[in-house]
Amino acid sequence: RKEYGKMRNDFQFNVIKNNILNVVGKKVFMDDLYSFFYDPLCEIMELADDEIKLNKEVLKELDYRKKEEVRLKNAEKCRGVEFTDFTLTSVNGKPTKISDLYGDAEYIFIDFWASWCGPCVQDLPNLKELYEKYNDKGFSIIGIAVNDTESAWKKSLKEHDLPWGQLMASSDMSKELKKTYDFNGIPYGILIDKDRKIMAVNLRGQILVHILPQIIN
Repeated sequence: RKEYGKMRNDFQFNVIKNNILNVVGKKVFMDDLYSFFYDPLCEIMELADDEIKLNKEVLKELDYRKKEEVRLKNAEKCRGVEFTDFTLTSVNGKPTKISDLYGDAEYIFIDFWASWCGPCVQDLPNLKELYEKYNDKGFSIIGIAVNDTESAWKKSLKEHDLPWGQLMASSDMSKELKKTYDFNGIPYGILIDKDRKIMAVNLRGQILVHILPQIIN
């Protein structure tokens, strides 16, 4: 399965590279834009024409990926480190530890997001699809709202009908979370394993979709 997943990803990447100058290749690239890491994205950009190279959405993602490439290198020290627990606020207003929502899942995606964050909301359908596909195979998600208001947060939860556990961080706690997990912007995700150690950081659903098939049978 791992080999198949890699072959599929490599095939898709090569298809885009070989067709980035035509309409079909551009469409596939734009649909899959947020799943690329910095180096592959640069490789495609080198082959693209001005329609892609000057696209504001592409340039914004390229700049984001460049900054996150530096952050990822700094975050390598977190790999294999035990995930730091915090007490936040549940939907019913009770103090709740992140670990209280672990359950029996072998792999847990910690999704830092907010109701006002456009990219966060856009990523929710990807996460819902992954949750539905892998939840009965040992995968779960915990959403943590940062720098949000209680009313907007609860309204968004109801609107998007999210099936996984949700917590909200106060303004002060949001700062502490960002400092501890070394992130500034959202969406920002951390994947932890059954030993509650960090496997990967700086993830989104668009990237997680390529990772889970390789680790979950």
